[in-house]
Formats: sequence, structure tokens, C-alpha cells
Amino acid sequence: MLRHCVAAAGIMLSLFPAAASAQGDPHHGSEGFRVEGLLGYDSASFDSVRNGEGLLYGVGVGYDLGSGRMRFGLEAEASDSTAKDCEQFAFAGTNSCSKMGRDLYVGVRVGGLISSNVLLYAKGGYTNIRESGRFTPTGGGADVITHPEFDGFRLGAGTEIAIGAKSYVKAEYRYSVYEESQSFDRHQGVIGFGFRF
Repeated sequence: MLRHCVAAAGIMLSLFPAAASAQGDPHHGSEGFRVEGLLGYDSASFDSVRNGEGLLYGVGVGYDLGSGRMRFGLEAEASDSTAKDCEQFAFAGTNSCSKMGRDLYVGVRVGGLISSNVLLYAKGGYTNIRESGRFTPTGGGADVITHPEFDGFRLGAGTEIAIGAKSYVKAEYRYSVYEESQSFDRHQGVIGFGFRF
């Protein structure tokens, strides 16, 4: 799974130099309301023992304002993930699995134009996730299924490149940590394609 995600990211990133060479307005494609689709790699540490990797996919919206070369924005995102991991307890004959569920994020970002259509930015905000847990007890009893939710915060940084008057691509890394669960954090690398209105 990781190899596939890295390959997809590499293909998208290979397009960035060509996009960056495009000419345009100094404020080209970096202000106003935007909507985007996201795809990427998700590595989740469920606890000190279990770690899962998978595919992240979602959608985001935002609004950006400009002042000179600086950009200030609000954004929100809804995503899901295939990341999961299971732990077999041989001595007890039980099996415990955890899977990432939906993830909701709201936050802010601040960036600066380094060329006519290349924006570098940092971001941060609140995130809430829902985890799906499945515990198979000893003796073949019914599975116990839970859906706990956890609050946390996210920090990230990325590059956004305008490829037209109303469209852009981006690559972003972010780290999320959830205070209510020890050793529960996530590392994600995503690519995105969006439009501005």
C-alpha cells in the first residue's frame, strides 16, 4: 500500500515543475473560495503496539484572503482512511482490531507566494476522528464492536501550485495527535486537486 501511495505522489509531484513554469497574474489562483479532492498515505499509531497504514481520501473547502504576497485562510476537511491493524492474543484466544474511520478537521493556514503561482503554507487546527474497534472474545462469543471518537490537533505544511485561473494542485504533509489516547497519532502525506470560485 505504501509503495502505491508513494508512486501516486511521485507522479503528481513530477507535474509540479511544469505547472510552476506557467505565467500568470501575481495573485493568480491563490485567493477566494476553494473546493478540493484529496488522496494520500495514512500511517496511524493506535497505541504503543498497533500501527496501521492505508489510503486516505477526502474532500476539503476553504477561503483565502491576500495581503501583498501573504495569504491567510480558513479551511475544513472530511476524510476517511483504510488504515487498520489487528493484534492476536494467542494466550487468550482473542483478536482485537482497530480501523480509522471518518476524520473531521477545521483550521487555519498562513502562507506566502514565492512566485506568481507557487504558494508555500503552514496550517493548524482541530481534528476529530471516529475509530472502529472489533474485539473477538474467547470461546467464539459475539464480537464486541465500538466506535470511540477522539479530539486532537493537527499541524502541517505544503505547497500549492496554480495550474489555471481557477484550478490548482497541492502536496501536503500533516501530523495529528489525539490527547485522549496515549500513543495515538497519525502521519499523513496527501496530494490534492482543487478549483476556486
